[in-house]
Amino acid sequence: MEDNSIYNAIIVSLIVGIVIVISTLVIARPDPERFTELYFDDHNYLDKYSYDGKHDFSFTIHNLEGERMVYDYEVKVDDEIVKEAGVVIENDGFAEVHENVEISVPFDRAKIEVSLVEKDQEIHFWVEYTDKIWMEYDGKEDGAISCLPANTIKKGDLLIVKMRGAQADGWPVMEVWVNGKKENEIEITGSWKEYLVYGPVENDAIIDLAFVNNYGVKEDDVLVWDRNIYVAHVRTLEKYLEYVYDINEWDCEDLREGDMFWNGALRFRAVVE
Repeated sequence: MEDNSIYNAIIVSLIVGIVIVISTLVIARPDPERFTELYFDDHNYLDKYSYDGKHDFSFTIHNLEGERMVYDYEVKVDDEIVKEAGVVIENDGFAEVHENVEISVPFDRAKIEVSLVEKDQEIHFWVEYTDKIWMEYDGKEDGAISCLPANTIKKGDLLIVKMRGAQADGWPVMEVWVNGKKENEIEITGSWKEYLVYGPVENDAIIDLAFVNNYGVKEDDVLVWDRNIYVAHVRTLEKYLEYVYDINEWDCEDLREGDMFWNGALRFRAVVE
């Protein structure tokens, strides 16, 4: 009997201890953290340049404050408030806000900022003025497109290039880019041939026909094999097209004529009539 009493006392003590520990943890448990997230949508792809001073962007507010919130926000350009507004967001809700600003041109560099007035939170990005028009390219730096000649073509037409390749430990490769997206890749072999590079063209398009694997073989510091693309013309089914040969970076800076002896692209606009 005495042993049972001891065991019972131990069990009761353990139960009491467990209850005390649980109670302590419940009472001492801190309140859940309450905060607000503020961020630009697709921040990696925010436009870095502006040629006309007009700039569109969007940002998101995520309410994690545990209650319905009214957020007052400001949009600033170089610390000057250009817009004040507000948005109501339920707990754990999101609000995607689209905004635009207009900066007097020309300017050097401008800071565009969004701030939550009562939360003391802000995000910002920088924009540089340029006299060029830029476009985003998948997986590449932005490309300038203001130097591209415009060619009017019929809807459904085909884009054809007559060219031949010169090999050096492999044939040259041409990538076909349409509106900033890679659409095709063509190996250019050694005889003159007309290649169908894109089509049918259904809508206006920015076309880049890019030589991407320039290479040379030297013997005793003398170039004996040079990988190039020789170009006769670019045309549709009905007309020859104008283009520029923009070497290296597609920035409308180093424009050449003739054959493709360096990495670069034959570039033009196709305007569907």
